[in-house]
Amino acid sequence: MLRDPAEHPITVSESMTTVTFPAKSFVCAGCVQGANMAFRRRVLLDIGGFDPVFGPGAMFPAAEEIEAVSRASAMGWKGEYRPEVVVRHHHGRNAADAAALWKWYAIGIGAFHMKILLRGHQFLWFARSVYQIRWRYKTSRTFVLWELVGAAKYGYIYLTQILRSRL
Repeated sequence: MLRDPAEHPITVSESMTTVTFPAKSFVCAGCVQGANMAFRRRVLLDIGGFDPVFGPGAMFPAAEEIEAVSRASAMGWKGEYRPEVVVRHHHGRNAADAAALWKWYAIGIGAFHMKILLRGHQFLWFARSVYQIRWRYKTSRTFVLWELVGAAKYGYIYLTQILRSRL
């Protein structure tokens, strides 16, 4: 929840419905918000922690939550969204910040989708994520274009790493 109601309501979930994410299930981008996220220690150890390529200050400054949750799910861990656990989040963003923030989210989500395909070898999850583009396209065509930029950038980095390792 927003601590300051004057802040722009972006990246918050006010849903009062519990959601369970079964083990080995696809978790769609946008289903998980990381401002109040907790993992069992064993889960983080099993997945090797957060991928340093994703998150604030990283190459892809968003999507670290969905990327970690997806790896945990793929390894057999389940998760839940529990609405009774409330945190008042002070992110300091206003409406003018939204466009740039959505751009970074879209680039991160595109990179995450490409990682699912190239490193996760989860073709069906990749296909499901691509299938969901149609709903995001209805909301924002620009968002989808930035997703493609993120996917292309991740693919380029992945391929150049492979080529370097073979030299």
